[in-house]
Amino acid sequence: NIKIVSALLLEIDRMPSNIILISATNNESLVDKAVRRRFNYFLSIEEPTMEGKEDYLKMIEKKYEALPVADILKESKDQILSEKNIALMENMIMKEIKKYIIAKK
Repeated sequence: NIKIVSALLLEIDRMPSNIILISATNNESLVDKAVRRRFNYFLSIEEPTMEGKEDYLKMIEKKYEALPVADILKESKDQILSEKNIALMENMIMKEIKKYIIAKK
């Protein structure tokens, strides 16, 4: 881990000043303090609300309107909505849709 952090710090320090470096993490507490000091700005994105998650499901239904998405997700909807973020929700949704498509072939 120390070698990785050292290599990362070295590469960040070698970057030309006209380059913008953007990074992301889902666990800020694991980022090395020396790495954090290399960044000038921080943006925190809150977890989606239940309303936001439900809106996302509606968007998925519109996106895949040729499929009966509501029926496909009926059994797993509560589990999907309990996920912490949209990326995890999307993974579950896509797995369910793929299972449906494969079963229909």
